[in-house]
Amino acid sequence: MRPRRAAFTLVELLVVIAIIGILIALLLPAVQRAREAARRMRCSNNLKQLGVAAATFVTAERHFPAGYLGPKPHPLTGMSWDGQYISVFAILLPYMELDMVHDPMAGFDDHFAYKLFDVKLIGQPVGTPVIAFWDRTISDANPAMELAQTKIPAFMCPSAQERPDGIWLGTGIVWKLSGSTVGVSHGYMIYDSHAYGTTQYQGCAGTLGQKPPNVIDYNGEGIFFNRSKTAIRDIRDGTSSTILFGESLGPGVIQDNYYDRAWTWSGCGVIWTARGLNNETPVRFDSEHPDIVQFCYADGSVQSLNKDTDDEIYFALSGKHDSLNVVESE
Repeated sequence: MRPRRAAFTLVELLVVIAIIGILIALLLPAVQRAREAARRMRCSNNLKQLGVAAATFVTAERHFPAGYLGPKPHPLTGMSWDGQYISVFAILLPYMELDMVHDPMAGFDDHFAYKLFDVKLIGQPVGTPVIAFWDRTISDANPAMELAQTKIPAFMCPSAQERPDGIWLGTGIVWKLSGSTVGVSHGYMIYDSHAYGTTQYQGCAGTLGQKPPNVIDYNGEGIFFNRSKTAIRDIRDGTSSTILFGESLGPGVIQDNYYDRAWTWSGCGVIWTARGLNNETPVRFDSEHPDIVQFCYADGSVQSLNKDTDDEIYFALSGKHDSLNVVESE
């Protein structure tokens, strides 16, 4: 009788290890795809929450919230007034059951006794700050700045990498009318990247933001802009064909496969679409989901656009009265 073997031979063991390795290699992409699908679903739910909060605001106030509370720009020289730089996300906090963050910020006065959430406040001349809740010189007695450091998961895409070198504290769009119309961003940036809660979402300002009163040939105005009060009746293209919020990774440039600057949820609220989806320029809607960027439309639905979407369709979807009635989804 042959003796019973007590163990595998070396060759058999190597074969088993090789088979296990092959199985892992085959399964790993499927696991990664499943994880990304779950992250994408959570991101979609975040955008849906923002859409529901905005709709609840409309029910209460009969218009969408302001895109941001920023400065009043001079028609020739650009920005000439200071503003609070409170974003649409901060305004929506009570409608997302985040009163514990909103209410202390809303009750904060600086030494000029102006309210952070005063929509009627226009500002003071440059050099006379109204409220800069990001100003570290008053940080010791600044509860608004401390609350702006709150990390809010509903404002953060789970697929995005949170590794900014700098934080963009306020943003907006200024038209400079010196022979041509050019949309530019403005704001403040610090390199104290741990100091503020960030977001990977922004409100849509249209192609180049709000139409100035002395510009005729422009119909790309979006729902959100400085101190905006857009009503449902103003969205003539239809709420299902007009972008409300979208994914945006930051205002910086891509370095080592990530954006080197990030948006604050408390101070940054809108960006424009004029740079398109498929490019490497900063300040645009973008995501770390493969091939697509997710958007919430004014009717509360969440759809994705392929990053190769035609610019003309993309621009039209971002405007509220440019006669496009088709949503192109993935």
